Amino acid sequence: DEAKYEEARQSLELLLRIDRDYAGLLDWLVLAHAHARRADHLRRDDESRAEETRRQKLAQQMAQARCADSEAAAPGASGGETVLQGPRVQADGQGTANCADAAPT
Repeated sequence: DEAKYEEARQSLELLLRIDRDYAGLLDWLVLAHAHARRADHLRRDDESRAEETRRQKLAQQMAQARCADSEAAAPGASGGETVLQGPRVQADGQGTANCADAAPT
């Protein structure tokens, strides 16, 4: 079983055209078809999850870059000195971020 369900389905359909009376052929064809569809759905679900993860990471990076630009220098507590701060961001997955005292994610 190498998960070559689509190839198996095509081969069984070819055999069906040659010999419709082959014993158990329809059962095997239905099984191969079901496995091929299930594998296709799982592959698409995996691709969707991977794309969503890529989008979230990109949103996080963009939010961090915006926060780094806007919070690179903040006024210090003792008057006119400047305290450098790293970006602190919490992205919402939509490309927006809350830069104020949010823990990095």
